Amino acid sequence: MQVHRLKSLAAGLTFAALAALVVHQLAYLVVYPSFVDRADALGEHGHVSVQWALATPLAVLAATVFILRQVRNLGVAAPVRTLPISATAAALFVAQELTEGAIKGTSVVEGLQNPALILGVCIAPLVVSAMFRTLRSVGEFVVDLVLQLVVRPVLRSRLFTSSTEQTILAVLLVSPAAPRGPPMRFVHF
Repeated sequence: MQVHRLKSLAAGLTFAALAALVVHQLAYLVVYPSFVDRADALGEHGHVSVQWALATPLAVLAATVFILRQVRNLGVAAPVRTLPISATAAALFVAQELTEGAIKGTSVVEGLQNPALILGVCIAPLVVSAMFRTLRSVGEFVVDLVLQLVVRPVLRSRLFTSSTEQTILAVLLVSPAAPRGPPMRFVHF
């Protein structure tokens, strides 16, 4: 159980790190729509590309694990607590901005008054929510694809034989009044 918690924590931190980078990009795009103003405000932000290079592969790995869990559970996405991930993303963004400000010689008070920082903290929960909604949608697509290409042909070949038990199972799976079982949207013949 402890290993599962560590994996979930690592995935959450990875998603938070990626969300913080997305928040950084969006906040500066909104607050400084002009390229010239944005370039002036960003100054020496070359380290952001290094952060993207580190966070993106880890986030892709975490997203793959998330989607594979969804496939394993036949489309039921694992519950995700987006509030702690959103708070972590916002905290990472604030820490990044204050560190950048300290390097430039900006005080903490001035850094906290940066409009990009204020906007970034406000949009962090929206970014995290959008990330997980996208992941769930991709997971549902993958599950439908796996069911269509792998599971349904196997079920068809096994269900429509002469065995009485398999015929009963086919009726239960196809019947809209099936008592319990997989959601009917996953079982189409």
